Amino acid sequence: MLKKAETKYLQNYLNWFALKHVIEENKNPFNKTIILIAGAFTAYADYSNISDKYNTLISACL
Repeated sequence: MLKKAETKYLQNYLNWFALKHVIEENKNPFNKTIILIAGAFTAYADYSNISDKYNTLISACL
């Protein structure tokens, strides 16, 4: 279980556990998961920043 987390990422952890619960409890988790993701407050911003975050990660490794 979660022992320590920065408050900066706390909402991400809470979202993950909520999603995990939805998947475990529903007979058709795919539809429920899609609805949950579509309604996420930061989903579009997170999706839009994937490329930037990837480039940052790769440049840090070089």
